[in-house]
Amino acid sequence: GFQSESLPDDTIHIREELHTEDDPTAPSSVVLSSMKIHTGTSEMLDTQVEPSHNYLEEITLLKSQLQ
Repeated sequence: GFQSESLPDDTIHIREELHTEDDPTAPSSVVLSSMKIHTGTSEMLDTQVEPSHNYLEEITLLKSQLQ
């Protein structure tokens, strides 16, 4: 499995649902697509994110906007 103390628990949960826990280089768009499913904010997350982006930063930013 994929384990890293630098990852928040919910991020690990999202990646496990996508079966990408063994791929730490998964494009952020994949993770955000999962967030879209969980949060229902499809309009906000419609934009695809370049794989070069830091997906943890993207998720943190989006989660702060959802608060």
